[in-house]
Amino acid sequence: MEPFARTIDAATKYIVSSTLDRIDWNAELVRADLGKAVQQLKRESGRDCSAKARELTERAVDSAIRADSKEVAAIWQANAALQQAAYGNARKLASQRQGL
Repeated sequence: MEPFARTIDAATKYIVSSTLDRIDWNAELVRADLGKAVQQLKRESGRDCSAKARELTERAVDSAIRADSKEVAAIWQANAALQQAAYGNARKLASQRQGL
């Protein structure tokens, strides 16, 4: 199993749904207000969630490149660039645009 896959498998996933009754795969169901839930997770973790998301994205891109899946790597990069644009990290967005 790739290092990225091991990391994702072990990480807690947060699923936002008002219709699901149960979930699996190391996941936690979030039914509350999404904005409040994200703020609470940030406070509980004591770290910048977006930094961890960027780290995991970079690992996914590296893993896809090693597997010679350039299209998958490009999709990860494009999604990361969209996230940076949406959440205001202009410097990171500019560097990711150059990599596409």
